[in-house]
Amino acid sequence: MTDRHQDSDWFAEGGGGLVAAVTRLVDCRSDNPGVQEKDIAGLIVDMLRQWTACEVTVVDSMPGRPSVAAVLRGSSTDEPTLVVNGHIDTVPVDDPTVWSVPPFSATVKDGRVYGRGACDMKGGLATQLALASILSRRSEPLPGTLVLHFAAGEECAEPGTSSLLDAGFGGDYGIVTEPTGLAVASVARGLAYYEIRIEGRSVHSSRPAFGVNPISAVPRVLDVLDRYARLIATQEHALLPAATTTPTIIRGGDVPNMLPDVVRMVIDRRLLPHEDAARELEVLRQMLSQVDGDGIRVFVDQLETHFVAADATGHDVLGRTVREVVEGVTGKTTTAWGTPYSSDMRVLFHQGGMEAVTFGPGSITEAHAPDEFVEIDQRVSATHVLLGVANRLLGGAS
Repeated sequence: MTDRHQDSDWFAEGGGGLVAAVTRLVDCRSDNPGVQEKDIAGLIVDMLRQWTACEVTVVDSMPGRPSVAAVLRGSSTDEPTLVVNGHIDTVPVDDPTVWSVPPFSATVKDGRVYGRGACDMKGGLATQLALASILSRRSEPLPGTLVLHFAAGEECAEPGTSSLLDAGFGGDYGIVTEPTGLAVASVARGLAYYEIRIEGRSVHSSRPAFGVNPISAVPRVLDVLDRYARLIATQEHALLPAATTTPTIIRGGDVPNMLPDVVRMVIDRRLLPHEDAARELEVLRQMLSQVDGDGIRVFVDQLETHFVAADATGHDVLGRTVREVVEGVTGKTTTAWGTPYSSDMRVLFHQGGMEAVTFGPGSITEAHAPDEFVEIDQRVSATHVLLGVANRLLGGAS
């Protein structure tokens, strides 16, 4: 560990080391699918070795796609282990021309850092690095152990976090530093993707009556999906938005002078904790079967990407602790909350068997959007909160 960062450096005016860390992370592309995680994993390993006293391990989550684990061992094996988890991949950029700043080069202005991944979730990764750096400089180590996850593949529900747990990097408590605007979430919606195939019969477009154009059935399919969306919107959860279904991809046709054989649609289905993805698939199949006829056939399948919902509110020592620390840092009262999105919080909870919450800087409304940004002040506050939680849970001063 070098002396590059003193504790105060992370919180210097204007964000100090936190801004520098986020800038370096944003500048290192990790879009998935696309560039993916090899380069950023190497950068994070360098940062950890330069700034912290952690034991660093690289885990091959998938071929050529590493995740990183960092362990700051406590002085006692009888004390708890806290896992702080973040993912190192980002979504791609759809259209760079709609950005007012370069998407893959960090821009710092107006108290914000802009760039793809600044919010989701390289701002959270920077808080993890700061946490480990500051705790590494304690004159005496905390009794409990800190484990950091820098996981590959979360954006596509791939097994980055799962592989880290399989490699032995688990614990008693887990915090996922996804953007929550400093709210504390003990529950998260699930996610399933369903592909709808509308099949017709191709023919030369000069004689369309001799074929069956699947594009003509798209409005009827959308009508069915609208009815389905209204049906599931009646279901409620105390801490979550209602279930939703949203068409996000539609593709059909290869050349302008031929009817296509098939149109493919993908819908994003957000699931409440009591809902089952396989059961909802059967409901969709039944409802969409009414579109069949006159040469049109509709098929529905679930794609491999799948996030199970997670509800940790029944085991909420961690949630209460984080909320208390947030109130102490920000002076604002907090209540229990749930994330409308899905995350690897569900892996820590279901596979890792630990109490888990989602907490981090940034707003989900900025994630996956043009001119994505995270506020510098929120990253500073999030780091102070993580320090306070670590001290409480791992046996340090409160």
